[in-house]
Amino acid sequence: MLNFFVYNQTARSLAQVEGELYYSQSLLSKMDSLKTQLSQRQRVLGDQPLRPTQLSLLADEIAQTIPPAIKLLQLQCFPVEKPKAGERETRLTYASFILVRAQTSNTQSINEWIALLEERSWSARVKLQPFRNTRNDEGEFELRIETSQKE
Repeated sequence: MLNFFVYNQTARSLAQVEGELYYSQSLLSKMDSLKTQLSQRQRVLGDQPLRPTQLSLLADEIAQTIPPAIKLLQLQCFPVEKPKAGERETRLTYASFILVRAQTSNTQSINEWIALLEERSWSARVKLQPFRNTRNDEGEFELRIETSQKE
């Protein structure tokens, strides 16, 4: 009887160890397949990072050019056009302009920012929308940045 209990306990332990070994081997095989996929993708892509969309690049460039005296309130890009009647899919289209709403107390910094934006190759024209005084010396304004057709 004692031999039966020892054998039974040893058989359970062995089955548990075999199960854990099988699970570990499956994890290793998954890791190997992921390593293979990663090396294949790295060969295809090289060291190039994944490229974001052109619109997000423009938004990043606009954000980088903001002078310290200007506080960005809103950056609006108009990406989606709703499907027309009878169409199933929504087409992604982008407006030919970007609206930026900001706040500042230094109007000279607005002129400097506009000059910086007009120097960009993707910028066709920058229009200053009405400047509104909000409180004290601060004012809100909007810029309409029209993008060139080549971008």
